[in-house]
Amino acid sequence: MEAVLYAPKEINYSKGWETAGKIEEENWNQIIEQDEKSKKAKTLIGRYIAEPFADGKAIYMIVSETKKKVKIQVCTGLGDDWVIPYWGPEATIDRSYAVKSIKGREALDRLFGRK
Repeated sequence: MEAVLYAPKEINYSKGWETAGKIEEENWNQIIEQDEKSKKAKTLIGRYIAEPFADGKAIYMIVSETKKKVKIQVCTGLGDDWVIPYWGPEATIDRSYAVKSIKGREALDRLFGRK
């Protein structure tokens, strides 16, 4: 099963930083909402991983899964919009790596009191 789960609103900085910031926040809220829905449904499809890169992180959403692999697509409209060079805009990675990444993100969220 494969799904396109994230449709970001385009950030247009010519309309001002405040407007761009609001759109970025809406895009993040969409990712978080999808992640929570997928977690409740006990599926990896729709969960996101945050891969450290440069001075931030690249955000990828899982769009399909098999027993050993998941397909990920980069999420844009989030500010820096980093793309990991060895993954590119989409890639197939080990399922175990994705699960470990999600568990790590959730542990940090609990530690710092984030939802």
